[in-house]
Amino acid sequence: MRILVVGGYGVGLSFFTERPPADGETISGARFSQEHGGKASNQAVGVARLGIPVSLLTAVGSDWYAHAAREMWAAEGVDASAVVTKEGVTMVGAIITDATGENRIILANGVLDQLSPADIGAHAAIFESADTVLISCEIPAPSVARAITFGRAAGARVILNPAPVPRLPEHVLRQVDVITPNETEALALLQMLGNDDAATTLAALPPQEKTARIAQALECTVVLTHGAEGCYVCESGGQPQKIPAETPRAVVDTTGAGDATNAALAAALTCGAKPAEAARFANCAGSITVEAEGVLPGIPSIDDLHTRFGAERCAVVLPRNS
Repeated sequence: MRILVVGGYGVGLSFFTERPPADGETISGARFSQEHGGKASNQAVGVARLGIPVSLLTAVGSDWYAHAAREMWAAEGVDASAVVTKEGVTMVGAIITDATGENRIILANGVLDQLSPADIGAHAAIFESADTVLISCEIPAPSVARAITFGRAAGARVILNPAPVPRLPEHVLRQVDVITPNETEALALLQMLGNDDAATTLAALPPQEKTARIAQALECTVVLTHGAEGCYVCESGGQPQKIPAETPRAVVDTTGAGDATNAALAAALTCGAKPAEAARFANCAGSITVEAEGVLPGIPSIDDLHTRFGAERCAVVLPRNS
């Protein structure tokens, strides 16, 4: 079995402060750290730490950051043979995390904006070898669309993490098997899908209703993540089900929780778990991630999950040698 992750790599420049600055305000005394980031890269590392073979398709620049990234992927066991190098700078993200663990992120996409449909097409063979294709949306929308159609044509399970929500034709979105928005992204999807209700009416819908409407519109499985509340799962033609969150020991940094959750969800589904089972396992991974400062330090291994939740809870993910 193998998972292909398509999307972004970038460098995270993180500032930890009591509170974010107000408009026009300068705050001193923040702590600073620099680490590997980008949704797809984080997700690929998350999959690898769960013992599932994983490949990454992204773009990096011709700079030191790219060299450091390749060293990291090799150390983590991520196949980076499909990572494209382009002239320019690697994506950089600035992250402000406050004392509650909440974060605000701004990105300079760099060469990620140059990852083209042709670049996706040049790696068609790697789609053919994948059981699951997990796609995040830090790359141009036409490239997201190409990755979806290639994954579908290869017979792989296609999971779309719509962060940020891409402007894609509905017929492309309908090729997705599983979509994993948060509540803000779910609202954007409903608006993009031409829902007749006013934006204020859609925003007021409870998360389970948003989940059900997207599942009905796209005829796919929806896993709507809802932060500390857990998530909502609805299969096409089914009823939404709330999957409660696991309680972390402490909330230190929420930055990588979504990426760890998507990685664990993809791993569990690839190993044959039903969506609700996979979501429960994914919630376990997300709860551990928020306990550490920084993204990669928090993403759990399968051993971390076994230690915290027990082998039975983690049986939805098979070890690498199964």
